[in-house]
Amino acid sequence: GEQGGNGLADILFGKENPAGRLPITFARSADQYPEDMYSLTDDIYYKEDVFVGYRYFDKFDKEVLFPFGHGLSYTSFEYSKMDLSVSEKGGKRIVKVRTDVKNSGNKDGDEGVQLYVHDQKASVERPEKELKGFQRISLKSGEKKPVEFLLEDDAFSFWNDEDKLWTVEAGKFELMLGSSSSAIQLRKELNIK
Repeated sequence: GEQGGNGLADILFGKENPAGRLPITFARSADQYPEDMYSLTDDIYYKEDVFVGYRYFDKFDKEVLFPFGHGLSYTSFEYSKMDLSVSEKGGKRIVKVRTDVKNSGNKDGDEGVQLYVHDQKASVERPEKELKGFQRISLKSGEKKPVEFLLEDDAFSFWNDEDKLWTVEAGKFELMLGSSSSAIQLRKELNIK
Protein backbone atom coordinates (compact mmCIF):
# COMPACT_ATOMS: atom_id res chain seq x y z
CA GLY A 1 0.00 0.00 0.00
CA GLU A 2 0.94 3.62 0.30
CA GLN A 3 3.20 2.98 3.31
CA GLY A 4 5.23 0.30 1.50
CA GLY A 5 8.09 2.70 0.83
CA ASN A 6 8.32 3.68 4.49
CA GLY A 7 8.21 0.02 5.54
CA LEU A 8 11.00 -0.88 3.12
CA ALA A 9 13.09 2.08 4.29
CA ASP A 10 12.65 0.98 7.93
CA ILE A 11 14.02 -2.45 7.04
CA LEU A 12 16.89 -1.18 4.86
CA PHE A 13 18.06 1.30 7.50
CA GLY A 14 17.74 -1.16 10.40
CA LYS A 15 14.81 0.40 12.24
CA GLU A 16 12.89 -2.85 11.75
CA ASN A 17 14.41 -6.32 11.54
CA PRO A 18 13.34 -8.50 8.58
CA ALA A 19 12.18 -12.01 9.43
CA GLY A 20 10.69 -13.46 6.24
CA ARG A 21 11.73 -16.94 5.06
CA LEU A 22 11.90 -18.34 1.53
CA PRO A 23 9.23 -20.95 0.77
CA ILE A 24 11.31 -22.27 -2.17
CA THR A 25 14.93 -23.03 -3.08
CA PHE A 26 16.87 -20.89 -5.54
CA ALA A 27 19.47 -22.82 -7.53
CA ARG A 28 22.78 -21.25 -8.59
CA SER A 29 21.88 -21.78 -12.25
CA ALA A 30 19.06 -23.20 -14.39
CA ASP A 31 21.08 -26.34 -15.20
CA GLN A 32 20.88 -27.40 -11.53
CA TYR A 33 17.14 -28.06 -11.90
CA PRO A 34 15.83 -31.43 -13.16
CA GLU A 35 16.10 -31.74 -16.94
CA ASP A 36 12.45 -32.61 -17.36
CA MET A 37 11.35 -29.43 -15.55
CA TYR A 38 11.36 -27.47 -18.80
CA SER A 39 9.34 -28.58 -21.80
CA LEU A 40 8.87 -27.17 -25.28
CA THR A 41 5.42 -28.74 -25.38
CA ASP A 42 2.43 -28.47 -23.08
CA ASP A 43 3.25 -31.87 -21.59
CA ILE A 44 5.32 -31.83 -18.41
CA TYR A 45 6.28 -35.08 -16.72
CA TYR A 46 7.08 -35.00 -13.02
CA LYS A 47 9.66 -37.74 -12.49
CA GLU A 48 11.07 -36.41 -9.21
CA ASP A 49 8.86 -38.68 -7.07
CA VAL A 50 9.18 -37.32 -3.49
CA PHE A 51 12.34 -35.40 -4.40
CA VAL A 52 10.87 -31.96 -5.07
CA GLY A 53 12.20 -28.61 -3.89
CA TYR A 54 14.96 -28.78 -1.29
CA ARG A 55 14.66 -32.60 -1.29
CA TYR A 56 15.90 -32.70 -4.90
CA PHE A 57 18.92 -30.51 -4.16
CA ASP A 58 19.75 -32.60 -1.07
CA LYS A 59 19.53 -35.88 -2.98
CA PHE A 60 21.98 -34.77 -5.65
CA ASP A 61 24.14 -32.77 -3.21
CA LYS A 62 23.77 -29.52 -5.16
CA GLU A 63 24.97 -26.32 -3.55
CA VAL A 64 22.19 -23.77 -3.96
CA LEU A 65 22.16 -19.99 -4.04
CA PHE A 66 19.41 -19.61 -1.41
CA PRO A 67 18.06 -22.68 0.42
CA PHE A 68 14.47 -23.38 1.45
CA GLY A 69 13.79 -21.40 4.64
CA HIS A 70 16.57 -18.87 4.03
CA GLY A 71 16.08 -15.41 5.52
CA LEU A 72 18.10 -12.37 6.50
CA SER A 73 18.27 -10.61 9.83
CA TYR A 74 20.20 -7.82 11.55
CA THR A 75 20.72 -10.10 14.54
CA SER A 76 21.90 -13.67 15.15
CA PHE A 77 20.45 -16.66 16.96
CA GLU A 78 21.96 -19.58 18.87
CA TYR A 79 20.31 -22.97 19.30
CA SER A 80 21.19 -25.09 22.33
CA LYS A 81 20.21 -28.16 24.28
CA MET A 82 18.03 -30.29 22.00
CA ASP A 83 15.96 -32.75 24.08
CA LEU A 84 13.75 -35.63 22.90
CA SER A 85 11.13 -37.53 24.86
CA VAL A 86 8.63 -40.19 23.78
CA SER A 87 5.24 -40.78 25.40
CA GLU A 88 1.87 -42.28 24.53
CA LYS A 89 -1.50 -40.57 24.54
CA GLY A 90 -4.67 -42.40 23.57
CA GLY A 91 -2.62 -45.25 22.09
CA LYS A 92 -0.63 -42.87 19.90
CA ARG A 93 3.09 -42.24 20.13
CA ILE A 94 4.05 -38.61 20.76
CA VAL A 95 7.64 -37.42 20.28
CA LYS A 96 8.39 -34.13 22.00
CA VAL A 97 11.33 -32.14 20.62
CA ARG A 98 12.52 -29.21 22.70
CA THR A 99 15.32 -26.70 22.25
CA ASP A 100 16.36 -23.29 23.52
CA VAL A 101 16.87 -20.43 21.07
CA LYS A 102 18.72 -17.28 22.10
CA ASN A 103 18.95 -13.95 20.33
CA SER A 104 22.72 -13.49 20.55
CA GLY A 105 22.78 -10.24 18.58
CA ASN A 106 22.19 -6.65 19.60
CA LYS A 107 18.80 -6.14 17.89
CA ASP A 108 15.38 -7.59 18.65
CA GLY A 109 14.24 -10.06 16.02
CA ASP A 110 12.21 -13.06 14.94
CA GLU A 111 13.62 -16.50 14.19
CA GLY A 112 12.01 -19.23 12.09
CA VAL A 113 12.89 -22.53 13.80
CA GLN A 114 12.52 -25.53 11.47
CA LEU A 115 12.39 -29.22 12.40
CA TYR A 116 13.46 -31.88 9.89
CA VAL A 117 13.35 -35.69 10.11
CA HIS A 118 15.61 -38.20 8.33
CA ASP A 119 14.91 -41.95 8.22
CA GLN A 120 18.41 -43.43 8.41
CA LYS A 121 17.57 -46.85 6.96
CA ALA A 122 14.25 -47.24 5.18
CA SER A 123 13.03 -50.05 2.94
CA VAL A 124 12.09 -47.41 0.34
CA GLU A 125 14.02 -44.44 -1.00
CA ARG A 126 13.33 -41.41 1.19
CA PRO A 127 14.61 -37.82 1.23
CA GLU A 128 17.70 -36.81 3.20
CA LYS A 129 15.43 -34.69 5.36
CA GLU A 130 11.77 -33.76 5.47
CA LEU A 131 10.33 -30.64 7.10
CA LYS A 132 7.98 -31.75 9.88
CA GLY A 133 7.41 -28.53 11.80
CA PHE A 134 8.32 -24.87 12.08
CA GLN A 135 7.71 -22.04 14.50
CA ARG A 136 8.38 -18.34 14.43
CA ILE A 137 9.47 -16.79 17.71
CA SER A 138 10.16 -13.19 18.68
CA LEU A 139 13.19 -12.55 20.87
CA LYS A 140 14.57 -9.37 22.34
CA SER A 141 18.34 -8.92 22.21
CA GLY A 142 19.90 -11.38 24.68
CA GLU A 143 16.59 -13.18 25.35
CA LYS A 144 16.33 -16.98 25.33
CA LYS A 145 13.10 -18.97 24.88
CA PRO A 146 12.23 -22.65 24.67
CA VAL A 147 10.73 -23.97 21.44
CA GLU A 148 8.77 -27.22 21.46
CA PHE A 149 7.43 -29.50 18.73
CA LEU A 150 5.10 -32.48 19.15
CA LEU A 151 5.37 -35.17 16.47
CA GLU A 152 3.03 -38.10 15.92
CA ASP A 153 3.66 -41.20 13.80
CA ASP A 154 2.79 -39.40 10.56
CA ALA A 155 6.04 -37.43 10.92
CA PHE A 156 7.99 -40.68 10.53
CA SER A 157 5.80 -42.46 7.99
CA PHE A 158 5.88 -43.02 4.23
CA TRP A 159 3.26 -44.17 1.75
CA ASN A 160 3.59 -47.93 1.23
CA ASP A 161 2.54 -48.65 -2.39
CA GLU A 162 2.22 -52.39 -1.80
CA ASP A 163 -0.01 -52.22 1.29
CA LYS A 164 -1.71 -48.95 0.24
CA LEU A 165 -1.23 -47.32 3.63
CA TRP A 166 1.05 -45.01 5.60
CA THR A 167 3.83 -47.00 7.26
CA VAL A 168 6.25 -46.30 10.11
CA GLU A 169 9.20 -48.68 10.11
CA ALA A 170 11.17 -49.43 13.23
CA GLY A 171 14.67 -48.00 13.15
CA LYS A 172 16.82 -44.96 13.69
CA PHE A 173 15.70 -41.48 12.74
CA GLU A 174 17.73 -38.30 12.90
CA LEU A 175 15.91 -35.16 14.02
CA MET A 176 17.43 -31.83 12.98
CA LEU A 177 16.74 -28.25 14.03
CA GLY A 178 17.84 -25.19 12.10
CA SER A 179 16.91 -21.94 10.43
CA SER A 180 16.83 -23.33 6.86
CA SER A 181 17.19 -26.63 5.03
CA SER A 182 20.95 -26.08 4.83
CA ALA A 183 21.55 -24.28 8.16
CA ILE A 184 21.06 -27.17 10.57
CA GLN A 185 22.15 -26.23 14.10
CA LEU A 186 21.35 -29.33 16.20
CA ARG A 187 20.93 -33.06 15.53
CA LYS A 188 19.72 -35.91 17.69
CA GLU A 189 19.02 -39.58 17.00
CA LEU A 190 15.74 -41.26 17.88
CA ASN A 191 15.14 -45.01 17.87
CA ILE A 192 11.57 -45.98 16.92
CA LYS A 193 10.48 -49.49 17.89
